[in-house]
Amino acid sequence: MADSLAKAYALALFEIAADEGKCEEYRQIMHELKETFDQKFVQLLSHPKISRKEKKACIDKVYGKSLDPVFIHFLKVLIDKNRFQYATAICDEFDQKYIEYFNIIQAFVYSACKLSEDERQRLEIKLKNKYQCPIECYYQVDPSLIAGIKVVIQDEVMDNTAINRLNKMKEHINVKVR
Repeated sequence: MADSLAKAYALALFEIAADEGKCEEYRQIMHELKETFDQKFVQLLSHPKISRKEKKACIDKVYGKSLDPVFIHFLKVLIDKNRFQYATAICDEFDQKYIEYFNIIQAFVYSACKLSEDERQRLEIKLKNKYQCPIECYYQVDPSLIAGIKVVIQDEVMDNTAINRLNKMKEHINVKVR
């Protein structure tokens, strides 16, 4: 149920963004909002003993001057419907709607050491050329890889790491010995 509620609210907000031509802007706002939704804040705005009026006053105080009025209204609707506990899930679902709508491929890139900006740009260009659509890369350093990079896109894994090559050599040697 929680999943379907989050999807429904995210879809409604995404449709507003699409109608207004503000998908990118709304996505950025959703990312920023999600960063402010720590567990205590969500618990406070979901607590049954705190009145809706107090919760809305909290929204106004925290976001009132810095947030688009559409989002202020959206957060207050979540309070009115007792759905604020789904706020983080709604942000995640909105992001998924954005990715689907714009046909974006997410690539998770693991490297033994931090890649330079030039290396990142070259990799992103290669991936865009290969898949012929927008790519969003998420980079993570994993020293256990020893050297090289591993790129994971959906079910596809492109592994050019030293540890992978060593494991393949080990398998090859074991096969020949038998």
